Amino acid sequence: MALLRTIASHRGQTLALSEIALEEHLAHYRHKIEQQEKKVRNQLRELHALVPFAGGELPRFDVDTAVRRLRDQLTADFKILPTSPEILREALRRETQRRLPAKRGWEGKGEGARDVAIWLSAVEASREYGPLYFVSQDKQAFGVKTLHPELNDDIARVLGTPNGHFKYCYGIDVLLAELADVYSPAPTRATLAASDVVREAAIQDLWHSGVHKDIMAADGLFGQGPIAVVSNPGPINAELDQVSSKIEAYRLGDKVFASARLRWKVLTSLQITWLNSVSRDEIEYGCKFSVEETMLLSLDADGQIAAAIVTDRSPLRGLQFDGALTVMPEGEPS
Repeated sequence: MALLRTIASHRGQTLALSEIALEEHLAHYRHKIEQQEKKVRNQLRELHALVPFAGGELPRFDVDTAVRRLRDQLTADFKILPTSPEILREALRRETQRRLPAKRGWEGKGEGARDVAIWLSAVEASREYGPLYFVSQDKQAFGVKTLHPELNDDIARVLGTPNGHFKYCYGIDVLLAELADVYSPAPTRATLAASDVVREAAIQDLWHSGVHKDIMAADGLFGQGPIAVVSNPGPINAELDQVSSKIEAYRLGDKVFASARLRWKVLTSLQITWLNSVSRDEIEYGCKFSVEETMLLSLDADGQIAAAIVTDRSPLRGLQFDGALTVMPEGEPS
């Protein structure tokens, strides 16, 4: 978000977000809060059933206020592009007809009306507001390096030309290439590997995106007991394994940015407490896996990495566990 604001400020442009995308994001945010609250309440209820004298009550969380604050933040940062009734009808039509950017396959039910609505809202906005850069990493709906050729018909219909003032960018790094000048020298792999800023950005992204929850969701980890409580997510250690793409650097005004796709080897641990009516088992799991992240870097006047943010992360790959079981003495749970 900070990088997008910087780009918009230097270019004198406005950030925009489809009304449909805004509502979907808020709905996901609400769902995540409600599910997490439900999970905590259920675990607390089960704990009280096992340990009646255990204290502690969870107050009701004000979900509406949290969602409203996020809405206020997004509407302050973005111009919200309305979705007209005509666009909604066309979105449903394309979903049923399996036309891009809706899902094209005929296996199963139609999907993708949301993507159609977002797409057509952006194309219509380009007619009203002028040059528009459409940023997405949904390769199925829109394309990877270039836009799906069929979607150029929508641009031609609205703007009278296949390209006009409308540019498709597969990710923020592509947007940078469109708007900024190439900067040299770009950071090297050795510079990235030695940078505490880069490593800490990778670790913080894994931590805040809930990587321990991803680990717990892995097949074969559970089944040890009726109740599982993660009592101690361990620290995350990450080592740069490979630079998966060319490192590009760009100058935008007096700012210099770089982008790269990085693969990390990651080590972490988590302690899970399994509770039943007569015992409590504690298992310390060591975990290792690899993960790829697209990272955007801010460089200082000397070309050194000053800040880094992760814009995209792959699923965990090659996840392996090393668990050691410690069984508490049988009897009433303490």
